Amino acid sequence: MLTFRRFRALADSYGADLRRWPEKARGDAQALLDVSAEARALLDEVRRLDQVIEEASAREDSVLGQAGDPAAALARLRAGVEARIASSARPQPMRRPFAGLLARVREAVLLPDLRRAGVMAAGGIALIAGLWVGGMHTTTPAAGTMLTLLQPAPLSVLAE
Repeated sequence: MLTFRRFRALADSYGADLRRWPEKARGDAQALLDVSAEARALLDEVRRLDQVIEEASAREDSVLGQAGDPAAALARLRAGVEARIASSARPQPMRRPFAGLLARVREAVLLPDLRRAGVMAAGGIALIAGLWVGGMHTTTPAAGTMLTLLQPAPLSVLAE
């Protein structure tokens, strides 16, 4: 037995004409139509949609030429190809050679993502810490002989 959900899917796919439906589903669909008013209403709605589509297709064929006329079909094809060629033949704007590089630099400087921001913040903190520790260290004045340079001198940082 065909469920209403499956019937709706088949009607949406194949339209209102049961001859277009798969052979296996036609008998079950007809049996459902015989007993279900809801299925008949759905098929009527799909039939109206099929008619609207057919009328729109007929109108388009009348505007573009006769449906069975191969010369009209060839003319439509040529017109479409000419329009595509004309749209692609427009001169393209001149590209700047370093535009991509400049855009990437601008993006890196102005719009850093979180990873870059974290790396930059960590680098800044390390630089400030290095300057601070270096500023705290005082050197002892060097004596004039090579022997005094080789002798270990107490570090003033550790002496405190």
